[in-house]
Amino acid sequence: MTNDKNTIDVFVRHGKIDAIVQLLAQNIGLFTHESSWEDGCHKYSCGSVGIIFTEKVDDIYLGVWLHGAEQWDSHIAFAHFLSNALHCAVRCEPGVGYADISPYSDVFVEVDNGQERLVNWC
Repeated sequence: MTNDKNTIDVFVRHGKIDAIVQLLAQNIGLFTHESSWEDGCHKYSCGSVGIIFTEKVDDIYLGVWLHGAEQWDSHIAFAHFLSNALHCAVRCEPGVGYADISPYSDVFVEVDNGQERLVNWC
């Protein structure tokens, strides 16, 4: 997914939904669980901010799709925030910070321990 005005998409290694909801509540406000689907997707909202979680992306990642939050201006900024707060690796699309990487490639940025590295997800 590409980053439109306020949409951010990241993948948290061994991420836990409750931990991320609690962390984001400290920065945005109290989230309400709206719905869950059989395919492992869960929707939460806080005012105009929405989160959709997708469980078991490549078996070990939790997909986090955040829409409407203005605290982070890029996938990478949000990945750094989550990685630092949760002490885990977070992957995201390279975005404008890596203009030479095609948005259609399998190359992602992995943020872990404050460091960024490019990884081929395949």
